Amino acid sequence: MEYRARSDEAWYGARVVVQDRWLRVMFENSTENADEWYNPGADFASLGDVEALRARFRRECPPLDHARCGDLRPGDKLCLACDIHGDVEELKYYDAVLETVSPPCLVLLSAFVNTRICFGN
Repeated sequence: MEYRARSDEAWYGARVVVQDRWLRVMFENSTENADEWYNPGADFASLGDVEALRARFRRECPPLDHARCGDLRPGDKLCLACDIHGDVEELKYYDAVLETVSPPCLVLLSAFVNTRICFGN
């Protein structure tokens, strides 16, 4: 499953455990310092609080690759890896909406900023 982190709103692989009466979100390939903790007694005072946490989880989003390029249509929702700091070891994953597709598969996306991606032939 994936979880949208509070720290940067990016999606990461994660798992959840209950530890010492706290709900702990543990990120894959991260240190314990990155984990997010929730106190059920204080953090979930209303059904809205529970729903807000629930909305931070989703099934794993498959990566976009060349094979899917021909199937893309404006309005499609995508999850893209962004190399924010020039370090491919530290990719962040964000949601985007496809705006346009132009041959040979130049794609314009709306995410935090308009981004163009191009797939080779």
